[in-house]
Amino acid sequence: MMYNAGLVCVVKSNGKILREDKDVCFLPFNSEYSLLIKNLETRNVLVKISIDGQDVLDGNSLIIHPNTEIELEGFMKGSIAKNKFKFIKKTKEISDYRGDRIDDGIIRIEYQFEKIIPIVSSDYYHYHYYYYPYPWTIGTVTINDTSLLNSSVTYTSSNCSVNNCCTSMPQIDDGITVKGSEVNQSFTYGNIGALEDTKRVIILRLIGTKESGKIVEKPLTIQSRKLCKTCGKKSKSHLKFCSNCGTFLE
Repeated sequence: MMYNAGLVCVVKSNGKILREDKDVCFLPFNSEYSLLIKNLETRNVLVKISIDGQDVLDGNSLIIHPNTEIELEGFMKGSIAKNKFKFIKKTKEISDYRGDRIDDGIIRIEYQFEKIIPIVSSDYYHYHYYYYPYPWTIGTVTINDTSLLNSSVTYTSSNCSVNNCCTSMPQIDDGITVKGSEVNQSFTYGNIGALEDTKRVIILRLIGTKESGKIVEKPLTIQSRKLCKTCGKKSKSHLKFCSNCGTFLE
């Protein structure tokens, strides 16, 4: 579970949440997956998502209301997610035809919360200061018309990806996300109040092999048992130390 400043993001496969090793999720090649994002704040949040350096929301952004979550099932076209996310091995043929990008295998979640607006009230004796978000938020989950937003907020596309990066033969754990099976997840359009200037980012990496070089055969979920690297004993996923030898479990 990846958490940062009021937002949680996890990768799900076959309905189960994957367990991260730092920022890495281990997923078998040819697996389909989804992204589950939850807003833990008391304000709306605007979310942009890119995978392998490419916008997967078709120019839209997700609006997630306070203490609610959205599970994005795949690539959006307009207001509908039409194809699931599918993680595949990047072979030499794919690399030669498509090219390699510096952010292949990376899921990037960029988000901004609504501004907190100070409101001052007074009585006969002293002042009280209250903080509330903008009161006029409506709608549900996506927006692609920036004219509905505060005019001072400017959106630009990311210039971080390198689209024509030439690399050597791809490593076995190199994977990319492509369009998978058809899905029909629809969203409605909405708007959001003025946003904070601060933009925050959550990064997740998808890997298709283990440290030993063996290909991942099944997703590493939060229910998966942890293997002690010292004595080989398997422990329940919630345990932090091996019950046999006391080694910290990663």
